[in-house]
Amino acid sequence: MIPLPPVAILKIWEALKPWAFTSTYGGFQGTEVYDVNLKGRILESMKIQVKAEGWGKHEILGETYE
Repeated sequence: MIPLPPVAILKIWEALKPWAFTSTYGGFQGTEVYDVNLKGRILESMKIQVKAEGWGKHEILGETYE
């Protein structure tokens, strides 16, 4: 629940980017997410977080997904 700095968020994205996936599993019951566009949702969430931290320009904001 503690916001990560943009550089850490970018590293997570770089680790996830090569993989195709449609589900995530949280540390608590009921936190599972299933979505055919989950990878895109994660990237958009990362961008929202970086912008909310006040970073109007950061490498992750230019990232895209397929």
